[in-house]
Amino acid sequence: LEYYEKRKAHMINILEAEVIMNKNKARFIKMRADNSLKFEGLSRIEAIELL
Repeated sequence: LEYYEKRKAHMINILEAEVIMNKNKARFIKMRADNSLKFEGLSRIEAIELL
């Protein structure tokens, strides 16, 4: 039963990370579609700071 709880906690952590990643992807796509985020002419560091 101990290993079941550890496995369950690990799987929950993985799924929570996946949810965060998908929310960020959706936010990025929405911002690009709304033209509220522009990357043209920016360096990589500047683009990362915008996110």
